[in-house]
Amino acid sequence: MTTISASIPDFLVRIITDAAEKERTSVDQIVALALSSQISAWQVRDSIEVRAARGRKGGLGEILAMVPMWHRCRGTRSKSYAVGKWVSCARTGLVPAERHGVGR
Repeated sequence: MTTISASIPDFLVRIITDAAEKERTSVDQIVALALSSQISAWQVRDSIEVRAARGRKGGLGEILAMVPMWHRCRGTRSKSYAVGKWVSCARTGLVPAERHGVGR
C-alpha cells in the first residue's frame, strides 16, 4: 500500500467521518472505497466513449427494430405485444398491427 497525503475540504472530512462511523470502518477505507468507485466510473465512461466511436448512427435503429414492442391495448389496462406486423392482445387476440393502431 502507498500512503497519499491530500488536502480535503472540512465539509468532506465531516461527511467521510460520519460515513466511517455509520459503516463501522476506518476513514482510510471510506476514502479508498470512494476513490476506487470514482476511478471505476471514469474507466467505464472512457470505455463507453471508445465503443461509441466505433458504432454507426443507423446501427441503433437496426437493433431496436428487432426488439418486441409493448403498448397499451385500446380500451383495456392490459399491455399488448407487437412483433413485426402482428399484435397479440388479451382483448382482440392476434390481429394485424395496422388494424390495432400500432405503427413502427
